[in-house]
Amino acid sequence: MSASSSSSSADKLHYIDYPHHLPNCMNLLCDEIVFEKWFQVEQDVSRTKLSNIFQSPTAHQSVYERMLERTADEIKISECAETFLTLLHAMEDRYRHVPYPSCSLRLFSLQIDLFDEFLNDLKVSLNTEEQNIDPLSKHFCSVLNSVVYIADVIQQWKNRSHYQCLQYLYDEYKIFIKKYGTENIGEEENSNTIQIDSTLAQQFDLIQLNKENNFVTASIFDHLLEEYRDEEEKNCNIIVNHIVSLLKTKSRRYINEKWSAMPNPKDYFNMSISPSAINILLELQTIFSNLSINLVKNVSNEIRARVIMEFDEYLFSWIVNDHKFNEGGASQFLFDINRGWSRIANDHLSQLFNKCRESALLLSMPIGSALLLVDALQQELSMTPLSNVSSKESIVSSPLPSALHEMGIHHLSEFEADQVLQRRLDLTNC
Repeated sequence: MSASSSSSSADKLHYIDYPHHLPNCMNLLCDEIVFEKWFQVEQDVSRTKLSNIFQSPTAHQSVYERMLERTADEIKISECAETFLTLLHAMEDRYRHVPYPSCSLRLFSLQIDLFDEFLNDLKVSLNTEEQNIDPLSKHFCSVLNSVVYIADVIQQWKNRSHYQCLQYLYDEYKIFIKKYGTENIGEEENSNTIQIDSTLAQQFDLIQLNKENNFVTASIFDHLLEEYRDEEEKNCNIIVNHIVSLLKTKSRRYINEKWSAMPNPKDYFNMSISPSAINILLELQTIFSNLSINLVKNVSNEIRARVIMEFDEYLFSWIVNDHKFNEGGASQFLFDINRGWSRIANDHLSQLFNKCRESALLLSMPIGSALLLVDALQQELSMTPLSNVSSKESIVSSPLPSALHEMGIHHLSEFEADQVLQRRLDLTNC
C-alpha cells in the first residue's frame, strides 16, 4: 500500500467519524522499518523532482500567462515556483494524518529542507545564467517574483493549524531532547534543520499523545521566512542601485545646466521641460513600465518609490545645494519637477520628489515672502543651543517651524530650507 493511498484511506475514515485514537492504515506506515523506507522514498523523489524543476527551459516563465481569468500578479508566478509548491502540497497530503508526532516532524523537516534548497537553487540560477545578468531583465525579475511568492506562502503557512501544530511539536521536541537526549539541538539557533533521534522517537510520541496541547507559534518558519525576505531585499537593492546608477550617469548634463543664467520665464511664450532632462525622463519611464510588466505590483511599487526617493536626494544634493538660481533657473526647475519628474511616477508616488519640489517652491516664491521666511528661519536657528548640536545632521533633523508649514514645506528642515533660500541670486544681491 502506497503512502498516497493510505492517506486517502485515512481521509475516508475521517469523513465517517472513525475515532482518531484507534489504529488505521497510517499506523502500518509508521512502523519503524516501513517508515524509514517511506521517508527515504519521499526524500529521493522530492529531491529528484526539485532538480528537474530547474532543468526545464521554461522554469522561469509564467505558468499562467495565457489564462485570462488570472490576476495580474498571478500571471507573473513562475513555473518553477508553482511546481515547487505543488510538490510540497502533495507531500503534505500524504502525511497529514500520520498519527505519531516524531514521524510528522521527520516529514515536516524534509519540507523545510526543500524550502532551503529551492532558495539556493534560485540564487544559483542568477549566478549561472550570465556572468553579469541585467537586474532589469525578465529572468532576474522572475527569480525575484519567485522569492516573493514563496515567502508569502510561508507567511500564510505560519497561520495554518496544520503547521502551527508541527511548529508546536518542534518546540516541544527541542525541550524533550535537551532533557533526555545526548545531542544538543540548540547548537545552531538559526538552523532550519530538524534532527529526530530515532532511539527516542517512541518515548517522545508517548509523551505528546498523552498531553493536552496548547498550540503556540514556534520559530521554525521564522528563520526560513527571514532568509527569503533577506533575498528579496537583496535583489530589490540590486535593481534600485542599478537604476539610480543609470540615472546619475544620464543626468550629468541636466545637473550642470546654467541655473544662474537662464532667461526670465516672462520671455517664454510657453515653457517646456529642459531638453537635457528629456532623455532621462524617457529612460525612467521605460524602466518603470518594464518593472510593472515583469514584477508583482507590491515589489514594483516599492522599487519605484525607492528609486524616486534616492534620485530626489541626488538631485537635491547636486543641483539645489551646488548651484545658484536666478528667477529663470528657479522657474525652469519648478516646471521640470511638476511637469517632468513628478509625472513619471504614478499618482500615489508623485509626491516622493519631495525635497526637489519643496526646494523649487522656495527658490521661486516672491522675493518679499522669501525675505520674511529667511528672517523667521534664522531667528529659529539662532534659538537652537549650539552646545546641544554635535553636527549639522542634528540641526537638519530639528523640528519644522510653523512658518515652513504655512508655506507648504513639510519635508525640509529649517536648516535645509535656509540653505536652499541662500541659493537664490536675488537674495544674495540684497
